Amino acid sequence: MTKKTRGKLWGIGIAVFLLIALLVFLFVWFFGARYPVFDGAAESLAEIPALHEDFVPQGVCALPEGSGYDYAVSGYMKKGASRVYFVGKDGAKYIRVSEGGNDLTAHFGGVAATENYLILTVGKSLVRVPLSDALSAKEGTALPYHDKLATETSNAFVSVSGNTLFAGEFYRKGNYETDKSHHVTVDGIENRALVACYTIDDGAEGGVTDKTPFAYLSVRGLVQGLAIEGEDLYLSCSWGLADSTLCRYKDPLGGETDLTVTVGGKSVPCYFLGKAESEKKVPCMSEGIAVKEGKLVVLFESGSYKYRQFVRRRTEELVALPLDFFA
Repeated sequence: MTKKTRGKLWGIGIAVFLLIALLVFLFVWFFGARYPVFDGAAESLAEIPALHEDFVPQGVCALPEGSGYDYAVSGYMKKGASRVYFVGKDGAKYIRVSEGGNDLTAHFGGVAATENYLILTVGKSLVRVPLSDALSAKEGTALPYHDKLATETSNAFVSVSGNTLFAGEFYRKGNYETDKSHHVTVDGIENRALVACYTIDDGAEGGVTDKTPFAYLSVRGLVQGLAIEGEDLYLSCSWGLADSTLCRYKDPLGGETDLTVTVGGKSVPCYFLGKAESEKKVPCMSEGIAVKEGKLVVLFESGSYKYRQFVRRRTEELVALPLDFFA
């Protein structure tokens, strides 16, 4: 056997080895995604609507008692107007939201509800739609938003807890950067995203008592949703096909802080969320979260047609987790 022939055989052998290694990796990656603790605790609440129509769900919130529906789910379409679905035991319906007669096509990354308004994220703004109008509208109706609140954050999620409104941004190095004024380092840990905290006033313009946040939360990257129950604060973190992470912290609001951030030329108190008290791995593509009846409700986008052909695991229903899941 010549030296040249041996070289070719070595090359072929290495190529075959690398191909087998790649196939093994892909098999383990796609078919080895198992979550026994999550599966044992998770309760299916309702089918996520319109996944077969190219709806990509992003945000979820619980609706006030007596609304006729249990949840609102916001998201965008592959083409056309974004939607907000109202989901209940008897089915679902959707509305669109318009500005100047034109349908909004934003991601609708987050949705929240007060007693009187539905709140949606639209880039660096929050828009409000009267909740009674939205609930009584016929399927597919386009409703003009009532008013808009401009924010310093490019909002990926929004949440309501008590009389506080939270609007937060998503950070990922390289493609979802944030302003340097949003970067905070404590004890060697650097967070690069902020959540603005406002006091709710449904009767005021923009729905808040002051258009400058009374505080910011400094949070980790990849946050897709936030929810609060009692003294605990929860974050949903995900990106792409990797496992998602649900995190629990102590809610810092109301406590003391020596930190401030200067955002938009205004100095505001800041609360830093460092190491989580509990972190749990769950299936990929977790998005918005909410709390209802003492359980954490989790929305996933993995069942949408946009991703379902290559996603590791599809989750096509709203899922509830007992809070002792984080013990």
